[in-house]
Amino acid sequence: MKELCNVLIVDDEKLIRQGIINFFDWEKEGFQIVGEAANGKEALELISKNEPHIVMTDIVMPVMDGIDLVKRVKRDFPEVEIIVLSSFEEFEYVRSTFHSGVADYILKPRLNEKDLLKTLSEVRGKIPALAKVDSPSRAVSSISDQFEKILNGHAPLSQDDTGEGRFPKGPYRLAVITPIEEQDVHRRKQRLDEREQTITGIDVVCSIEKEGDAVLLLPLEGDVSSSMKQALDDFLKGRDGHALLVSSPFSSIYGAKEVYERDIPLLKQYSFYLPDTPLLIYDELPKTNEGVKTFDLNHFIELCKGRKFVIGFQYLLDYVEYMSTRYTQSSTECKAFLGNIIFNMIVLMGNLKYDVKELEREKYHYFATINAAKNVREATDCFYQFLEVTKQIISVYSNEGSSNIQKMLAYIEEHHSEPLSLSQLANYFHFNPSYLSAYFRQHHDEGFSEYLNKVRIRKAQEWLKSSTIPISEIYALVGYSDHSYFCKVFKKRTGMPPSRYRRENAEHHETHH
Repeated sequence: MKELCNVLIVDDEKLIRQGIINFFDWEKEGFQIVGEAANGKEALELISKNEPHIVMTDIVMPVMDGIDLVKRVKRDFPEVEIIVLSSFEEFEYVRSTFHSGVADYILKPRLNEKDLLKTLSEVRGKIPALAKVDSPSRAVSSISDQFEKILNGHAPLSQDDTGEGRFPKGPYRLAVITPIEEQDVHRRKQRLDEREQTITGIDVVCSIEKEGDAVLLLPLEGDVSSSMKQALDDFLKGRDGHALLVSSPFSSIYGAKEVYERDIPLLKQYSFYLPDTPLLIYDELPKTNEGVKTFDLNHFIELCKGRKFVIGFQYLLDYVEYMSTRYTQSSTECKAFLGNIIFNMIVLMGNLKYDVKELEREKYHYFATINAAKNVREATDCFYQFLEVTKQIISVYSNEGSSNIQKMLAYIEEHHSEPLSLSQLANYFHFNPSYLSAYFRQHHDEGFSEYLNKVRIRKAQEWLKSSTIPISEIYALVGYSDHSYFCKVFKKRTGMPPSRYRRENAEHHETHH
């Protein structure tokens, strides 16, 4: 008789626990629930007492959350398998638990009887004690299980376990499918569920999931033929937002771990710099920029101190372009360089008495965007945005900058009666809207909207003093679309409503004639 697999359910919501318990006849399916807990602390006490084979746990819980529970369980009860229950927005937490040994995870919004039973059965199959009882023939693990053990550095398989003989004859290559764009959790879960990857024209020996990637074992040796490359390209077509990284060949299956740890990090590094090349083969990687070029920060700072910004920025841009093709440099180094330049430039410009309020306000956004960049293009695009804002700040203090601002003020005077926004003005003069807003506040003691209102109300005052046009028509002549809003703004700026302003100015006019 099939031995029952003991399951412990951990979730702070009782309704969730009850829902799971009532999904199906657990004993009929070969499982039994040996307890339920509302947090990690309760769960640890029940694990010691009830000895579950599988723990199903939520992530966000009071007292002790799921992440801490996973770490404690894998430390104190390493034989216990863990399935994580999560919501879409919690996937970043879930990903971190895989490093601690989580067997699988289930999205709560998509939790149903079929998927739950499928996941439980797959995890049950990983438990040696139950596998032997279920079927003596199951004592020999699947080829994918053996491949996973080898890749994770477990001891070589013994002859009794059929060992290397279960694999087709080498040489082999590893192919890793890895995301190169942010994906929502549903898309990611779909990809993780499609474990049996097939490539038309190439017999995939087996595939496993490792650290969020799909790792395929391919029976490939020597140079990858053009037909094989075509097959790999075709395989990628249905997987937008992913890269396919192919390792160098290795003869023995026991060489997989060394090749994985040596080749795949380098391939991922290249992928960061080559976002438009989703297929990368280890022995066909493009040559990196061999010229050893260093960036002299002190030289750059001295150029800027001397206000030789054109020369300094060109020196900087030349280095960034060089760095963008230096594939052997880690993405971390690249991002650190860009962030360091941003930090130093803000400090330097502040010391040179430029207005850096906008840069100070936005610098953490720049840092976060660069650090989160999936490829060099995303990182440098953000950096170039920073440089554009910096150039505009510098230009304001030059004759050209002053001329530009005067042109903008003249433009507002001329177009005040039209629908006019800060974005439209910035777009017309090729300025950054955020910086333009900061400039108005600094140089006019008021923002763009207040300045535009000032111009419009001044024009309205002129109409009220010099014409008999009804007030109900004047508001539209000066650019307002709402009569009551116009009256409100007019009173705020002049201290009286338009009707009184006209009356008092008319009386003043008559007194002097």
